[in-house]
Amino acid sequence: MTSIEGKEDIGLTLARNIAATNYVDIPGNVVDSTKRSILDTLGVMVGGSGVNPGVGEVVKLVREMGGREESTIMVFGGKVPAIMAAFANGSMSHVLNYDDIHTGGGGHSTSPMLPAALAVAERVGKVNGKVFITAVTLGIDLFIRIALARARSKKGPGYDWHKSGVIGPFASAAAASKLLGLDEYKIVNALGIAFLQSAGSLQMNWGSNIGIACHRDAFPAKAGVLSALLAQCGITGDNDWLQGESGLYNLYFRGDCDPFFLTDKLGERFEGVNVGIKAFPIAGGMLCYGDAILAIVREYDISPDDIAEITVSFGYFTRHFCEPLELRRRPLDRMTATLSLPFIIATAIAKRKINIDSFSSESLEDPTTLKIAQKVMMKHEFELDTITPTGARPGIIEIRTNNGELKSKRVDFPYGHPKDPMTTDDLIEKFRECVSYAAKPIPKSNTEEAIELLLNLEEVDDISQVIRLFT
Repeated sequence: MTSIEGKEDIGLTLARNIAATNYVDIPGNVVDSTKRSILDTLGVMVGGSGVNPGVGEVVKLVREMGGREESTIMVFGGKVPAIMAAFANGSMSHVLNYDDIHTGGGGHSTSPMLPAALAVAERVGKVNGKVFITAVTLGIDLFIRIALARARSKKGPGYDWHKSGVIGPFASAAAASKLLGLDEYKIVNALGIAFLQSAGSLQMNWGSNIGIACHRDAFPAKAGVLSALLAQCGITGDNDWLQGESGLYNLYFRGDCDPFFLTDKLGERFEGVNVGIKAFPIAGGMLCYGDAILAIVREYDISPDDIAEITVSFGYFTRHFCEPLELRRRPLDRMTATLSLPFIIATAIAKRKINIDSFSSESLEDPTTLKIAQKVMMKHEFELDTITPTGARPGIIEIRTNNGELKSKRVDFPYGHPKDPMTTDDLIEKFRECVSYAAKPIPKSNTEEAIELLLNLEEVDDISQVIRLFT
């Protein structure tokens, strides 16, 4: 288990940590952050089931494949093999573009992994809350550490590979392996097998016909379950998957990596505490803009008819949400709209809010929103090209009114970021909002019971108690 330098691959160190860490090793604040991520992501998943008709098509395909009844398809009901349940449920977790995020370069750590963890927990049976929290905590931590080693390197995060697809399989494999009770050698094999399925380009965010982006997390969820089950059977993987000659960093990132972030205080510091909860169903790089525009509109009571021009300052990464300008002013579908900064600014002004309905088919054709979008101009600011050392990705907006007044706002950390954390009450309201969009009605009593169970997950005897409430 050595890299080309003759040293032990750090992948084995990470596997040892996964095998050795138990619930008693996880600090209370980390347990709380993991429970928040589980609550948030499960709500987003349930809501995603009813917003995109493509989810129903994925579920139909999965059902047609059949197989042993192991794990539940959320909302739609019925059981299928754990591998395919992870795929079906993973197809729901990014539909709303509302999944939690580490805005300092760590990406979306929970949404590709939670569907895998839920599926394996059901396959194993009678997995209690403490065991489940431990597996999810370790999956989140692994994801963010791998991502930060790239994002905090000398060359920066890069905007080529999508972290959810490239890193998600490892997080899913880690959580699944922990739930299966694998030892360190089988875990490192599971991670090596996951490497064969590590893939995904950021192009899915930039194109004009990106329906598959809605189902982004189905692939890493499925890959993680498959990898862990193969390792459990004794199949070996590439043990030098992380630092080998053609390992993850050399193959995908031209060797650009700062290994410090992989092992710094490993087992002591858990990166999940640095995950933020989205207050708006939009791309993470635009959350600050959502806060900024709503602050201007509400503080100065600006109406659509007051506006002469809107100037949005953007950096290198954000430019992809601005170009081509005409597409971003008038996006073609929900997912493209959640990735279109001019449209998001316009709908926030028109409706004085940004929520799930902001990106409905009716909202995409709203004449007031589309008229405002034509007034949105983009301005490149070089200072915004990189994520700051504090993890800020600032949003800067200026509105010039018809009487010549200028109203501006800069937001460095959006509401929901760890530096401005979402309150538990707001998180619960977000959960209720998401669940209300489920593909079939979820009884209010089920929703409220789920909230209670998830907030006290360490006391739950069997995670399937929660799953049954949404089927």
